[in-house]
Amino acid sequence: AANLGGQAFWSLGGLFLVDTPMQRRLGVKDSFDLAWQDWQGSAQWDRLDGE
Repeated sequence: AANLGGQAFWSLGGLFLVDTPMQRRLGVKDSFDLAWQDWQGSAQWDRLDGE
């Protein structure tokens, strides 16, 4: 088929890993609370609450 459909020109994914064994081995201090704070600080929110 020439057109398989879909809305996105690019579709990207990622992994959000928190407090992994590798981080611990490398001395990286991480926790779910730190990850959530980081997410809140870096997310580019484009909607106000209730929209």
